[in-house]
Amino acid sequence: KDKRIICSFSRYRFIMNDGYDYNLNDSFHLLLGKSESQTPVNESLPFHSPNTPMPTRSKFNPYDYNPNNSNGTLDNVKFKGRLMRVHGSLMVIGWPLFAITAIFFAAWMKPSLPKLWFQFHRALMILSLLTVSIAFISAFVANKDNVTPGLLGFECPREIWHFTFGILVMGLMIINPLIGLIRCKPNSPNRWIFNLIHGSGIGTITTVLALINIGLGMAQYQSSCLGLSRTRNYILWVYLGWLVFTVVYQVILYGIFTLIALQSHGEERYKLAPSFVRPILAQFGQSGYVAINDPEDKSGTVSKDSEIRVAALGIYSTVTSIVVAILVVLITGDS
Repeated sequence: KDKRIICSFSRYRFIMNDGYDYNLNDSFHLLLGKSESQTPVNESLPFHSPNTPMPTRSKFNPYDYNPNNSNGTLDNVKFKGRLMRVHGSLMVIGWPLFAITAIFFAAWMKPSLPKLWFQFHRALMILSLLTVSIAFISAFVANKDNVTPGLLGFECPREIWHFTFGILVMGLMIINPLIGLIRCKPNSPNRWIFNLIHGSGIGTITTVLALINIGLGMAQYQSSCLGLSRTRNYILWVYLGWLVFTVVYQVILYGIFTLIALQSHGEERYKLAPSFVRPILAQFGQSGYVAINDPEDKSGTVSKDSEIRVAALGIYSTVTSIVVAILVVLITGDS
């Protein structure tokens, strides 16, 4: 009627067939070709005429395209991508670097730093909570037009679990410090309840879910789910390598410090033994109360294996710092 031809199509905005589809979350130059509107069906459209195809001066995003505000839409797409990279970078810093190191102090450094381990643990956990909170908020700001990614949108299955685990982990991460504020004294008969809930219970569950969820986030980054560049396809493998190193390293430390504890005697055995080993050692002549509760060291003297523990901390923190730096570079490198 108005002598215009409109062509439209419908498809998923993510890549369904790798190598053939384009991710419509990305931005593209539009190529404009022209030909006669009544070209015979047995002839191909001669769009390669002089001066065509004509590309647009700037890229635009097909999914978020607003013909009335194309420049603003492009800026919004770039801003969203940057916020998602901030989200990923801060999560990597907040958990592997801050939170896991804080847990390392609580798990292994009590005998060698009896008066300082808690200060390090608390400071690192506060930094972790602040960093993760900023990362958590940045994801919602980036997806302000769809604040429930994955829960209501099923175009990318990984988003469902990443979003759900993220909400759960953030909630537990807020609850656990509050439990720490109402803890009883170290020599209280009920101290074992706090240790069970704060450390072995909520602490362990939160850590496992958080590390799994970071892996899901890395998998999203490698795919087309986030609409970011896919040139960093090895980022998940770097993270999984660090995760394997952390698990194996913890198992080795459990073996080393259990052997050292078995070679000790009396109260020193329970002071040096890993927390999960104390109930087992309690079967050999010590009360369950001492085994379940943290042995209180009023003297403040360092343990005989202090050098080993400090060296173990140095190795772990150095490796983790290097890996986190690499991950942050990979996450932000395409911005």
